[in-house]
Amino acid sequence: MSMPLLFVSVCVLQVQADEELADVLQTFGPGVITHKSDSADVNAVEEFVSADLDDRVFLIVAGDDRGKGMSFKVEAQADDRTVHLVHMGKGQVSTILFTSSNLYRSQEVDDKTSSIARFSPAEPVLLSNQPAGTSVHSEIEVAVASIAKPNEIAHRGKLSCIYEVLGTYEVKTPAGVFETICIRTRYKGSVGPAEIDDSRYVFYAQGSGPIALRTASHIQAMIFYNKTNKQSLLLHSTDHKPDTPPVAPTPPTK
Repeated sequence: MSMPLLFVSVCVLQVQADEELADVLQTFGPGVITHKSDSADVNAVEEFVSADLDDRVFLIVAGDDRGKGMSFKVEAQADDRTVHLVHMGKGQVSTILFTSSNLYRSQEVDDKTSSIARFSPAEPVLLSNQPAGTSVHSEIEVAVASIAKPNEIAHRGKLSCIYEVLGTYEVKTPAGVFETICIRTRYKGSVGPAEIDDSRYVFYAQGSGPIALRTASHIQAMIFYNKTNKQSLLLHSTDHKPDTPPVAPTPPTK
């Protein structure tokens, strides 16, 4: 008796996802990130990410600019602290909404491409009370405009977004050793001329925020340059001056 096609397809997708996760962990180097448990709890998002996080520098250990430092800063934009700006490196700013104890990304500004990408509904970044092993599926409309003409839409598209809590991981960084939860967000769809099939991984530590990231390719870079620019980032230091990059240890070869 043959197995149902849907069951086989789900198994194949799960194997592919597991292989991708193993590949992602290897980009950080042997033994840097290790799996501890399949369980993970996010009872309150503000325990993991808030505007009170220290400014920090990440070390790029894989991808473009490997061995360099990248600054990270969270800035509250509203008196009730419901809107945050997250600055990553030079010229990448995401607008993060704090709604119903969850974090969502509604917009990303990229100075390199002089463009703005807006997401509707806003994509999930970190969700409270989402058990490990479960997922949240969203269909997101994407509109891209130039910074000079923000109201004139140059490209439109749609992304299927799957948010997943993968479990608990230990992450060894130059700033210390952290117990983290791993969030994977998978994207599939098209925006303008760009076909997108990608994933982002973020490792959050309670009280310390993001500790390690495997970035997804920026939509604007794929539209304007047809370029994938994935990077693996590892926390190097906090309260570090962005214009003084850290001295990099020997990065992994992959």
